[in-house]
Amino acid sequence: MKIAFISVYAGIIEGGVERHTHRIAKELAKKNEVTIFTVDKHKGKTYKNKTVDKVKYVRLPVSLDLSYRLKVWPALYKELLKGYDIIQGFGHGHLYFSKVIKAAKKTKAKLFYTIYGPVEKESNYSNLERIFIKVLLSGNDRKVVECDKIFLRNPVFAKEWLMELGVSSRKIVVDVGAIDKKYLGQKKVKEKENTILYNGRIDPQKGLQYLIDAMKEVISHEPKAQLVVTGPDQDGFERQMKEKVRKMGLVKNVKFLGKVTEEKLVKLFDQATVFVLPSTYEGLGQSLIKAMARGKGCIAFNTGSIPWVLDNGKCGVIVNDAGDFSDKIIELLRYKKKRASLGKKAKQRAKIFTHEQTLKKIIKEYK
Repeated sequence: MKIAFISVYAGIIEGGVERHTHRIAKELAKKNEVTIFTVDKHKGKTYKNKTVDKVKYVRLPVSLDLSYRLKVWPALYKELLKGYDIIQGFGHGHLYFSKVIKAAKKTKAKLFYTIYGPVEKESNYSNLERIFIKVLLSGNDRKVVECDKIFLRNPVFAKEWLMELGVSSRKIVVDVGAIDKKYLGQKKVKEKENTILYNGRIDPQKGLQYLIDAMKEVISHEPKAQLVVTGPDQDGFERQMKEKVRKMGLVKNVKFLGKVTEEKLVKLFDQATVFVLPSTYEGLGQSLIKAMARGKGCIAFNTGSIPWVLDNGKCGVIVNDAGDFSDKIIELLRYKKKRASLGKKAKQRAKIFTHEQTLKKIIKEYK
């Protein structure tokens, strides 16, 4: 069977969407021919075709590139017309979606889509951008009903939204795989006092700037507090954050470790007193779920899927605004019993997010 995946930045940036795309493609490539179509250029850099884990990455030129979702991409449509049994897109709300539907109909391919939720609800857009995107892409929303299967990564508001659009519940498959079951294992190292861990891409949407702002207040109450920052830099934003730390006089209290191995990351989770995810939007929140699996007391903003992942605050602290952020960090650093209670519930909750539990169910949908 020939399968075409469309994931704009797969193999280009290291985000949850991109990792999830490859994980499913890798599993399907054991018995099928799988191609992932991506753009060929990003931020001035050109990317070449490659094969990883038997998965072909094909880079295609974009005619007009206004933003992540607003791309005119005729080369993609041309490639899809070559004929595939299944065409699947990752991440909803792209301008080229109507062309993908057209290609699927013309070639009689099944059309699958992995969706995180309504685009205009993502909090990293300004109000003007949100209105513009909603108007421009409203036709695409209505066309979602034409998909044969929809894999839902954010079952909070997205399922209700899909039902409102007229999508049959029979087409919807919940797909919340985020971690390997090894993350649920025993602790490898002892916890360090007053250690705050951040893990994720270092870019504006992930909200590291708000966490660094909060550290000023945290340190005034807990002078020994240490923020450990891990994750890949996105477009030089790490350099900006290091400069921010220097100007705020926090160099002794903030460490940047860059991207680390999974083995090292597990140890960092275990050493952390608390884990903080300051993202302005999360489709699922894989790093948060990893921290939960390690039994950490977690703090995250009230956005996207976060309330659902944290079971509406039963498994972690949900913050509604930046002003409350530092207070909640200080509280969890100080109260060990509360951290332990949240961590125990979080570890139990994390079991529903293992790849081992979800991947077999997902792969069956391709047969």
